[in-house]
Amino acid sequence: MTTSHTYRARVPAVAWAIAKRNLLATVRMPSILAPTLIFPVFLLVSFTSGFTALTRLEGFPTTNFVSWYLPFVALQGASFGGAGSGFSAARDITNGFFDRLLLTPAHRIGILLGGLLVGWCRATTTAFIVLICGFGLGARMTVNSPLDAILGVGFVVVGACSVASMASLWSLGVAYRAKSERAAPLFFI
Repeated sequence: MTTSHTYRARVPAVAWAIAKRNLLATVRMPSILAPTLIFPVFLLVSFTSGFTALTRLEGFPTTNFVSWYLPFVALQGASFGGAGSGFSAARDITNGFFDRLLLTPAHRIGILLGGLLVGWCRATTTAFIVLICGFGLGARMTVNSPLDAILGVGFVVVGACSVASMASLWSLGVAYRAKSERAAPLFFI
């Protein structure tokens, strides 16, 4: 008597394995993460110095332009981090790893969630670095208690993860559909 038993890897295990592989690639090749970190910090510094005169306008909500511009730059960096998931997937498709991955008994949703998890990790890293640089440049939260400050930073991180989710899913969809790194400019549309 024979029994048929099919093995399917669990979704969280597959997602974590994909995320771990891409995060290790980021550590081994810092050029993957550098644009995601450098560009938002560059924009924060350049626009802060260029638009400080706006704070003198009547009715502008703050006297410090860095405080006003900081959340936008954190969200923009998160979108770059999310698009990085598409770059990783496109690289895996080009070098043949993705085809080998599809031959495994892994759930396809785990493969997608692994790319999404990488986007979240990159987004939170970028958000925290941008927040540190922004506070170093003089950004201040208008808060009534320390809990308000923690909630403010938390909302920026949640917003960054939300934007990274949208950017990751878009770029992964484009990468899976195009099956080539040549579609990379579409990741930023």
